[in-house]
Amino acid sequence: MMIRSLSCFLAGFLLLPGVLALKPGGAIDVFDGVNEEETSKTRGLRNQQRVNTRHRGNNNGGNSGGNRGNNGGGGGNGGGGGRRGGAGRNRMGMNDGGSRSEVVPPPREGKKATIKITNLANGQPLSEFYVMAHNAEAAPLFELGKRATESLGVLAETGEAEELVRRYVEVCPYGVKEDSLSIEALDELQGLGEVLEFEVELTEEFPLISFASMATNTNDAFVGVAGLEAGDMTIYVSAYDAGTELNNESCEFIPGPACNPESGNERTPEDGEGAIYIHPGIQGVYPDKERNATDLNPAQYDWRNPFIKVEVTIEEAEEEEY
Repeated sequence: MMIRSLSCFLAGFLLLPGVLALKPGGAIDVFDGVNEEETSKTRGLRNQQRVNTRHRGNNNGGNSGGNRGNNGGGGGNGGGGGRRGGAGRNRMGMNDGGSRSEVVPPPREGKKATIKITNLANGQPLSEFYVMAHNAEAAPLFELGKRATESLGVLAETGEAEELVRRYVEVCPYGVKEDSLSIEALDELQGLGEVLEFEVELTEEFPLISFASMATNTNDAFVGVAGLEAGDMTIYVSAYDAGTELNNESCEFIPGPACNPESGNERTPEDGEGAIYIHPGIQGVYPDKERNATDLNPAQYDWRNPFIKVEVTIEEAEEEEY
């Protein structure tokens, strides 16, 4: 574990951080190094195996039953987002008998970040979100112009965040606030105008936020921020291409509701672009020249950036009683 953690640290340390002009001071998009080539993958946005870190919120006011199949996905505002998952903490200052000891705990220097994410893209529902709090020494989530990690590629191609949780728990835990790791989602895919709300606890040691989610009617588009130094703010974020899968726009390789659930969502045999970049949107590619037709009509599934609106509100965390 120590060797793997050190390798994650070095991979992030050797790369220069990239800065996006999302707010004064810049939101940092960073990347954690090597992308291991994968030969095959079991896909399953439609039949996901849920992990213990997921806590789904209620899509209050929205038409959750119809969002999965609707291109527009209008619905209402899902104000109740998922709750934060992750490991619990042991309360200190208690002796073996359960009574209070004389130990005075250190003051808690934490802040609670409430994050609201609104989908601004018609015809492109969002998958579950991977979320973490961390510091600058953590292996970063992504960086524009760099190769995506295998775990980020899985999220960008399948909409499943479990591999990212596993990566930051088992492989690259250094610099990550373990009890902040979570998977956040509405009861259904997050359609146009719908809001996901969740909370992240930040501290002086772990002041940064990273999160990511797949645009499901694509080959490998995702949205997210990496290394955001959060304050009270509203920012607008574009969609990125993970560069891990060719944008052939064929339903054989796309997991979203625009495609038949039986289409398979295989991985394209051709390599992707090889680096993360601003996604060009849906171009109306003919995946099958003999058929002379597109699987994704740009009039229904294309978008113009920004893709999501992110609203952050910071509050002082309540002190725990001992």
